[in-house]
Amino acid sequence: MKYKHAVMMVVLTIISSFYKPNTPALPLILELYDTNTIQEIIKLDKQDIELLSKMRYIPYLSLYLQDSNFQLKKLARYIWWQNQYPYYDLYQIIIEVNQDKDLLLTKTYADFYQGAKPATNINTIDVLVNKQHYLPSEYQPTLHNDLQQGCYNAIQELLLVAKTNNYFFDVKSKYRSYDYQKWLYSYYQQISDDADRISCKPGFSEHQTGLVVDIAPQGKEINAIVDYEGYAWLAENAHSFGFILRYPENKDMITGIQYEPWHFRYVGKEIATVIYKNQWTLEEYHELCKDK
Repeated sequence: MKYKHAVMMVVLTIISSFYKPNTPALPLILELYDTNTIQEIIKLDKQDIELLSKMRYIPYLSLYLQDSNFQLKKLARYIWWQNQYPYYDLYQIIIEVNQDKDLLLTKTYADFYQGAKPATNINTIDVLVNKQHYLPSEYQPTLHNDLQQGCYNAIQELLLVAKTNNYFFDVKSKYRSYDYQKWLYSYYQQISDDADRISCKPGFSEHQTGLVVDIAPQGKEINAIVDYEGYAWLAENAHSFGFILRYPENKDMITGIQYEPWHFRYVGKEIATVIYKNQWTLEEYHELCKDK
């Protein structure tokens, strides 16, 4: 068995030699998985092996990889669906997620608050704040013009490059305090029967992190963003500046928030690129890659 594992190590080392020097070290995979799983891993293409090298340990990975319908980019959704229906076998899970049944699950936006717990690592740029993870009422990051410094620098760079392409944007909303979010949520409760569809309870809003910008076409409101000619450029290039579209279309059963084409979250260029390339949400990134 040790000899067999050594052979796998040599094979992965050869594969890794074709990667760019800054690619995460593939030997990390060898530390996480047994020989049978590694045999399945080396059957993957280069891009999937590279993606897998960024992930933490995934239980039952070899069983997933043996299914011809398995798609690595959907792994977080498979895991989430399995948690919803633990009595399903993996084949059924893969088939149903590939049919997007997980995204069509009927669930109210308020349901996401059930079982919520404090956010962890709240001073990191990839902190997960959503209806399952909340910030303390007293939390306030160090801000520069209502944004954390890295986020501020990145949005200034994005706006400048956009301008050179003749696209002009305004940043409409940045940091919101716990108290301001409390007032805003109360306001939406008064004007809407479904406040949780369009707002968050205090502590559960990403805006409190100082890592969020709501972007609009220059001189217009945020709702006009999708129809703006520069939006395609923004959606395709935001990750190059460290931003992700935080609440994508048809992912509200993962994020707990309706589609918001104007809401961009700063996570840094490396993480943003991984999320963008794999069409993930921040939730999916945390499910697969955080705390590796």
